[in-house]
Amino acid sequence: MQTQIEAVKAPFLRAAERMADLPVYNPKLEVDFIGYQPLNSYRMGVLITPWCMNLLLLPDNKDQWNANEIGETQIIELPSGRYDFIRHWDASLGGYLSCSLFSPMAEFEDQPAAVAVAEEVIRAVVDKDHVALTDRQRELSTKEEQENRTAPSGSVRRSSPSEGVSRRGFLTATWADRR
Repeated sequence: MQTQIEAVKAPFLRAAERMADLPVYNPKLEVDFIGYQPLNSYRMGVLITPWCMNLLLLPDNKDQWNANEIGETQIIELPSGRYDFIRHWDASLGGYLSCSLFSPMAEFEDQPAAVAVAEEVIRAVVDKDHVALTDRQRELSTKEEQENRTAPSGSVRRSSPSEGVSRRGFLTATWADRR
């Protein structure tokens, strides 16, 4: 298992060398991968770097990735709720998904503090009693509930593009859900 953890850390250790002079780099932190464990068809853990902390999901089957899907958002259902992950590719890792937790990492005083947060994240995401909706999920859920109460039974409401799209809706792709 230690070999797999080192394999996950390797590309980020290389990136750390190139990022050391950037303002987002916290020199008090180092690259680490915490809480490595299987979860459904993935291997999961929290990646700590001096510039970000992400929840990573590495698929058991590396061949299931398509290069055209890199950068796309995928919603993954974990025991604690639904999370938005971004698809990535690395030559040594293959395809993986990342969910941003913190960026930049300036608020972390030292490595033990970052590790403590990463360990708590791992405990929380696998706890079905720890469900917490994001603002966007809460907004969409409320909107769906309202539409379901006002729509006749069996009907499906579709918004037309002429109803307008807010700037926030456009930037968060909420408008795509309305079509």
